[in-house]
Amino acid sequence: MTCALAAVFRGVPDQIALEELSVPNPRGREILVRVAGCTLCGSDLHSFEGRRSVPVPTILGHEIVGEIIEFGDDASRADLAGQPLQVGDRVTWAIVAHCGDCFYCRRDLPQKCLHAVKYGHEAFRPGYELLGGLAEFCLLVAGTSIVKLPHELPLSVACPASCTTATVAAALEAAGDLRDRNLCIFGAGMLGLSACAMARSLEAAEVVCVDPQETRRQRALMFGATRAVAPDELSEISRDR
Repeated sequence: MTCALAAVFRGVPDQIALEELSVPNPRGREILVRVAGCTLCGSDLHSFEGRRSVPVPTILGHEIVGEIIEFGDDASRADLAGQPLQVGDRVTWAIVAHCGDCFYCRRDLPQKCLHAVKYGHEAFRPGYELLGGLAEFCLLVAGTSIVKLPHELPLSVACPASCTTATVAAALEAAGDLRDRNLCIFGAGMLGLSACAMARSLEAAEVVCVDPQETRRQRALMFGATRAVAPDELSEISRDR
């Protein structure tokens, strides 16, 4: 069994340290991937700062892209869309692995699965330590929804897909048809910028982004906002309507 480096979080104030961990052989429906990239979510920073409870020891990081290294004997050779999977493919995957049979899974709410395994949030169990993105390898357990990615897609775009991008996509889907509608987006962080870009791609008529920081407002315009204003300018915009 080989070893891999991982940034192990053992809680505040011990924080994070590089440690060597054993790399397991995937069994059953499991798949082993080599981590190609992992972006930090705001929740990771909150955990690191002690502002958010997380079981320890653990490996943080859930916005992950990896390259398939090995399949378990019963692992699916197709992704969520039916695309064939093979060793060497670049993939991303859902934050939550689900059982498919509990109360929530049967109601199409796999993210609420009663038996969920949540990447970047799991305390170590024997053989299941590598379940976060801040490591050289990650083990994809049974019930993980996987999406195959083109190798030419930049990691900076691909990594947030399972968290930031998916969150915004769900919100905009719930909002319905955005063509010729006006949107107001509060905050120009990663979620807000993604919302600006996606709303414009869905043909929204006007996308107003609100943020107190000038640099973030300028960035929102780069990502597709038609207007970017400070919070104290909202009343003026309302009068314009």
